[in-house]
Amino acid sequence: MFPGAIERLFLAVLIGTAGETNGNPSPAAAAEKPPHGPTRSPPLHALPDPASWLWQPAQLEPPDRAEGPGTPGPRRLPAYSARTGRGHPGRRAGVLDLPRQGFRHRRPRGGCARIATELFPKINNQPDQNDDDTKKKPPVPVSSVTKFQSPVVVSYFNASQQLAFKRGSIVRDIPGGTDSDLRVSHDGKKLLFTREAGAVRTINEYNYDSNSVKELLRGEVRNPVWSPEDSRAAYLNHQGGKWQLWTFPSNDPTKAAALSADAFESIQGWSDPHTLLTVTANQADLAWIAEDGKPTQALPIRDLCGPDFVPGAKLAVRLHPSNPDLVLVSALFAHPPAGIPTVENGQAGGLFLYEFRSKRRTLIPLPGLSASEAEWSRDGFQIFFTGTDSAKRRATYRIFWDGLGLQRYIAGTSLIVGL
Repeated sequence: MFPGAIERLFLAVLIGTAGETNGNPSPAAAAEKPPHGPTRSPPLHALPDPASWLWQPAQLEPPDRAEGPGTPGPRRLPAYSARTGRGHPGRRAGVLDLPRQGFRHRRPRGGCARIATELFPKINNQPDQNDDDTKKKPPVPVSSVTKFQSPVVVSYFNASQQLAFKRGSIVRDIPGGTDSDLRVSHDGKKLLFTREAGAVRTINEYNYDSNSVKELLRGEVRNPVWSPEDSRAAYLNHQGGKWQLWTFPSNDPTKAAALSADAFESIQGWSDPHTLLTVTANQADLAWIAEDGKPTQALPIRDLCGPDFVPGAKLAVRLHPSNPDLVLVSALFAHPPAGIPTVENGQAGGLFLYEFRSKRRTLIPLPGLSASEAEWSRDGFQIFFTGTDSAKRRATYRIFWDGLGLQRYIAGTSLIVGL
């Protein structure tokens, strides 16, 4: 049986009321519902991770915009409470509790916002062991000399104070008495030296090839020096109460003759085949003596030594093999620096370089050593000298011309370089 018109109208009203209640809540029902959030606490795993949120300043309303009816101000988000389930789920009290006005949280569009730690330097508060070692150990200076030639022929007094002649790896001892004034020829085959012979002295020549010693001159003589080409030799001869400058041909010593009758203290070498470098009597001047026996130039010894050095008995001035403007000087300290051992009478020796044109004096540092009898190597890069340490032990040392590379060379003393 089909319902009538009245029954159909009643069903339509009943269905409409139910639809309004289930689909669109009435104003009364909506008023009873809380304005924010669910009515029960969400599970803990649903809470947002604070590290996954970026906090950015919110765009505040202009200060002249008054809040009132119809003009809402910035939205204020209360802190979320897990106990009551009230508040915005994006804020947790004590974790994201920033000022409510002016800041808001926003999830980035590209995904979770995380800090790229590789873009920041690694912070290490622990000291680096290598850095500490570098600070404690200063860098070791390296000499500028990289290519040099060690001497092939030398002569010296060995540990027993016996005269020795060394060529290559062969060392020969030269028997005899008290010897001094060693000079090796430039070809490395002969050696000139003086020897005591009672009340007088002799100038002798040692020949390496024949391994023999020959007497050349006898008398009050000393300080023989080969010429650059080994064709002549100069020496000091005591005549007329003073030490005069004499020379003789190397192949005929009987033709010895006086070059200058003036008084001299020592012969330091030859500046060229025709000029001798000498020290005048009483160590007054460093003088260049020409073939005519007259000085071509002179330098006062006090200007050479300056205020820090005094000449002393073992003053030695050696011209550089290839630079006549540079000399190597062995002298006594006027006041020995700290750490330099004294040798005799409270005195200590040192070495310095002197340039004639610029008059510049450069000290060669030799820590813990008193130095004397310095000689150039043939290449002019190395300096050999007799050094005495604090225990009074003497030996020959080598150092480069730039003041680096100091090392013990041999146990002997008074070394002379021939080749």
